[in-house]
Amino acid sequence: MSTTDEDSSLVTPPSSARQDVHLVLLLHGLYGAPANLWCLEEEVAAAGARARETAAGAGAAAAADSAPASHHLSAAPTQSGAKGVDDPAADRGLQIAVLNARSYEHARTWDGIDVNAHRVGEELDAEITRLAEEEGKRVVAISITGYSLGGLIARALVGQLHARTPSFFDAVRPAAFASIATPHLGVLRYGSWRSTWVHAIGQHLFSRTGQQLYCLDTERGSPLLAVMAHPDRVYLRALGLFPSVTIFANGVNDLTVPYPTAAIVAHDPYVDHESTRLQVELDGRVVRKHYVPDTDDDEVETMVAPTPSGATTPVPVPGLRSERPLLPPIFYLNRPGIMRYALFPLLPVIIPMILSLVALTFAYHSFKSTQRIRLHHTTAKRSLLWDVDVDGEGEPSDYGSTGQTTRNDTPVETPVETPVETPIGSPGATRPGTPGPAVRTMAPAQAAVVAAGTDTDKDTDADGVDGGDDDGTATPSAPTSMGQYTQPLLTPLQHSMIEHLSSVPQLERVVAWFPSAFNAHAVIIARNAKVAKWAWQGEGREVVRVWASKVVEAGAGPL
Repeated sequence: MSTTDEDSSLVTPPSSARQDVHLVLLLHGLYGAPANLWCLEEEVAAAGARARETAAGAGAAAAADSAPASHHLSAAPTQSGAKGVDDPAADRGLQIAVLNARSYEHARTWDGIDVNAHRVGEELDAEITRLAEEEGKRVVAISITGYSLGGLIARALVGQLHARTPSFFDAVRPAAFASIATPHLGVLRYGSWRSTWVHAIGQHLFSRTGQQLYCLDTERGSPLLAVMAHPDRVYLRALGLFPSVTIFANGVNDLTVPYPTAAIVAHDPYVDHESTRLQVELDGRVVRKHYVPDTDDDEVETMVAPTPSGATTPVPVPGLRSERPLLPPIFYLNRPGIMRYALFPLLPVIIPMILSLVALTFAYHSFKSTQRIRLHHTTAKRSLLWDVDVDGEGEPSDYGSTGQTTRNDTPVETPVETPVETPIGSPGATRPGTPGPAVRTMAPAQAAVVAAGTDTDKDTDADGVDGGDDDGTATPSAPTSMGQYTQPLLTPLQHSMIEHLSSVPQLERVVAWFPSAFNAHAVIIARNAKVAKWAWQGEGREVVRVWASKVVEAGAGPL
């Protein structure tokens, strides 16, 4: 062997000597950072270690039972975590490697869902190469999890990876896909003045990402969220490659990403759960089932998630009453007694100062985001961001050279029939899965048929995305107070997204329950639990453990 060959073998170990690993990719949310996902890192590492110990013990027991005692008592043990060719138990002991993406943190999250997905794709490639060259590890399975906006970036990423030639997933086995409190339907609109105000202001914030969240981007003929949900596009096909697809959503009190958009459903059964007499049964902080007692006090049950592995016996929680604070926790001091409210007299001064600072910060970051988008367009080249359409032909999925998305600033508001499911057990209830009476809602439509410049009486737009039946001729009954203010006003496009995404056969919804949180969005991942003031967010760790067990189990693969 030559000196060159010897040096090469030192740098890159032979394939047979490499440690096979299951790479878990974590994606944080809007204006976030990798540190937000510290609890996910800890729990998946712990779950992976437990799985490897269990697999090693099972493998040792099987070997002891099958091998003659006189020949194998002194045999050298197999390297921990290494996968044997004929040892299925060892395959379930894959080592876990975690990549907590940091290529788009803080204000870079404003640059667009697809742009950030491309950045993460490059970071992923670099990490796989580093693991192989520096640690002698081969990535054989991958799981991808996104929190909040990170879930949308994750969906864009799997589409981009699958669109490669050959597909990324030809070499790396897809294991588990999960989103946690992700706005899959974009920003929802309700019938309240607060929702109207948020939409009027919010659609002008967060640069390119904001336009995509409000479905105002039309460069593809349809908003990106609609394209990613269409069954003939690469994004949804790539999502279907994962044997485990889990959607985690807060059932109550998520002021950032409400339940319908996080769980990809049209009706919110948990809203006003106290007044509707909704009962829930919990495994830790995960809803196992919910029901509304009928007039005879018989329980009519609705299953929402299977019992997590190893969970305790569910305990009925009748009529849970929330103990939410009146104001965001930031306005309360961590002091006993009346000193807890010492900031209240200063709120008339503090709030205007905060709003002014926020406005200046948003203006600055929007300007910088436009510059970054232009730079990314120049350096990444349009050829690096291509979708694959139904015919397998490439089409550009990048952004314009100006760094801005094409925008539809004047969405049409058209009355549409929105089926609303009556809560089970209430008067006039229908069987599960049967739509209830239609309620007339005003759709703040960024409808694809309008965005694409097609006639409003068409069912599909120029991009092949179903825009729904929106002829404006329906005259359903007037909305009730609940239907007007507490249930979302979904556009035909959002109904189409629900239909297509729900068609993924392996999709599972897991509902988290934090009735005492002012805003449960951070609690579901225990984001700030390391800080003494926010230590109570540690109850979210129970949900994270459920997620970790699913990821490790999917990464182990079939026996």
